[in-house]
Amino acid sequence: MKNYILFLLFWVTSLMSMQAQSFENIDWQGKKVPAMTVDVYQNSQVTEQAIKELFEKMGYFAKVSKGVLSYKSIKIKDIDNDPYDVLVKVERKNKQEKDASVVYMAMADRK
Repeated sequence: MKNYILFLLFWVTSLMSMQAQSFENIDWQGKKVPAMTVDVYQNSQVTEQAIKELFEKMGYFAKVSKGVLSYKSIKIKDIDNDPYDVLVKVERKNKQEKDASVVYMAMADRK
């Protein structure tokens, strides 16, 4: 379990430090939710599957609604005991770059 948490931390921090990041809104349940965006130079299907597998190995399964993966009450005890909701959306970057994708990630505290 610790390996998966460390991998998740490494993945998120490396994405934030290696790639140009920005903040945009994603549409979820009729609302605009602010999310961090990160460019990933990997096919969008591969990227989304890797994210799903990572969370599944930690015991969390996504509800998918209009292309947005929704994880409820995620607890990562090595980081924080508080539960978080996580929204993830992966899209192909553009038509010219088939092997590049954009990952949108939003986290909210459940308190």
